[in-house]
Amino acid sequence: MLKILTVTSNDFDKVYSLLTRIPSPIAISQETWRRLFSRQWDGQVEPLGYVLINEGEIVGYIGLITVHRRIGGQVHEIMDLTSWTVDKKYSGYAIKMLSSFIHDHSRTLRCFTPAKSVDLIFRRFGFQELTANLHVIPFWSFNLGLKDFQITFDIQGHQALLTKEDWQIYHDHHKLSSEHFIFKNGQSYCYVVAKRVWKKKLPFLHIHYVSDKKLFAQTIGKFTVKICVFLKIFGLIVFENYLGQEKIKGIIKLNMSSKPLYRGFDLKPENMDSLYSEYFVLNF
Repeated sequence: MLKILTVTSNDFDKVYSLLTRIPSPIAISQETWRRLFSRQWDGQVEPLGYVLINEGEIVGYIGLITVHRRIGGQVHEIMDLTSWTVDKKYSGYAIKMLSSFIHDHSRTLRCFTPAKSVDLIFRRFGFQELTANLHVIPFWSFNLGLKDFQITFDIQGHQALLTKEDWQIYHDHHKLSSEHFIFKNGQSYCYVVAKRVWKKKLPFLHIHYVSDKKLFAQTIGKFTVKICVFLKIFGLIVFENYLGQEKIKGIIKLNMSSKPLYRGFDLKPENMDSLYSEYFVLNF
């Protein structure tokens, strides 16, 4: 008899063979996959996912990365759906794995890397595209940017400058593979969280969070060269909505093979970022 149960850390060895069948943009080690089966942050809540079981054998899995975050003065529950996989023999039961959470409209749901088949299913449940496009700001791009602003990569030395929420973000993410910097002028600042990625065997920096989108858009062109030299990268990859109407010379539109999806009623796309997600847990 088929059963759907919440996942436990003890399930990893039984699920691992299913995980290795999932198409991935990068090679993911066994120990990195294991991160899905334990809490990575203080604000992360259970369940960590569900498994589909047939006579004691795990034949399906979906991972959930759920956190409580304070955004815009309110606490929101944000759930990321990741690594959904079912043995072909039981594909007809795949949608039933969503039943424990898909009809709950009190939280925001996200999926950053949906396969085409998953995209179609989620849209049936009211998911929409989270962001239209990615843009590449190559190292040769240059804008004057805002005067008197400086950049620092020393986040701990500027703890007093950050809000409580931004310091928590740094505390949560710096232990995982990530890069951090701040544009600052007096008490005005924009805190940025990013990850190093590889495109056609070249290193880039994918921006996942900016604390002030307007300030970021007005300032990033001024510091692109310095960031690229300091981190030894070829450019920055940013979500289109992080740039607003700002025009940056040399920017390149990057086609996305799959569009990130979300469903939420309290949070709008402009309030969203890609922190606390599979990008960090699985090191995409």
